[in-house]
Amino acid sequence: KERGEDDELYTELYERYLQDANRTGPPAAYPTFTAALRSLDYTPKRLTKEARERDAEKCDAWLAAVKRRFKSSQLICVDEVGSDKRTTNRNVGHSKRGTRATGKQHFHKGRRYSALGVYTCDSAFVDAYIVKGGFNSALLRQGVERAVLPHMNPYPGENSVLVWDGASIHGCREVIEMVLDTGALVLFLEPYDPQHMPIEIGFRALKKWMRKHRELIMHMRRQPDHSALLGERPQRRLADPERRIS
Repeated sequence: KERGEDDELYTELYERYLQDANRTGPPAAYPTFTAALRSLDYTPKRLTKEARERDAEKCDAWLAAVKRRFKSSQLICVDEVGSDKRTTNRNVGHSKRGTRATGKQHFHKGRRYSALGVYTCDSAFVDAYIVKGGFNSALLRQGVERAVLPHMNPYPGENSVLVWDGASIHGCREVIEMVLDTGALVLFLEPYDPQHMPIEIGFRALKKWMRKHRELIMHMRRQPDHSALLGERPQRRLADPERRIS
């Protein structure tokens, strides 16, 4: 089995395993390896998912090139994020030792919303464009026109370099030309590289806030007009693929 960068760890663990087996006889595999991990100062953590297709060298080279060429104040990061009822589900809880930690969870997705977030390194989220369902090319053009372009400036001014990933919808010629017509630049991430996208930090914080305040969100969803969840100007930013809410 290929072990890659974990070779040294596996080798050291196996040596610990053999030492214990020679001293006390063949031990149970799981307790031995968990004890060996603790002795090596490894602790259980929630996995950070990383695509196997990601080329770490190219991604690091991309980041180094961006740092050399641009200032953080010049970058404006744009990406989509989705949310439904399950977004507020918690994955971690507490209970007394020997008892299960249980909680009420949403099993059905319900209505899904998607947001085009606009994020800067200096001011975090500066705008968003929210739609029911998902984005298509037409809705992306609307979102960029209404939520992104008002914050962009000609290069090399502040907020003059739009950064987003290489999703196929982001390659829409009309959208790119809209950005270039402002005098700004468009910069694509390397494939499978969300680690170098600052807006992902904001999205994680946003979803954490939603889980923390899930009772408030559930209460607001029960209101006749739960579009208040979408911010102080929900009707201006809410788009419906079938009809425009004025």
